[in-house]
Amino acid sequence: MGLDVYEQEPLPQDHIFRQFDNVLALPHLGYVSERNYRTYFGEAIEDIQAFIAGAPKRRLNADKYGSEKQME
Repeated sequence: MGLDVYEQEPLPQDHIFRQFDNVLALPHLGYVSERNYRTYFGEAIEDIQAFIAGAPKRRLNADKYGSEKQME
């Protein structure tokens, strides 16, 4: 079993999970990979360039505020 998020972090030294041989306890980094970082940073650059060009991408709440909100 692999665990990445715990109720209490860091996982206490005496926690029951630390006693099992079949538990892989990660320090809240289970998502980290070169592929993920390439995606995250690549999309961040795209987002910045699109914002500067006046055509934001991947907007939060676009349905609430409209997809064609004009920049000032």
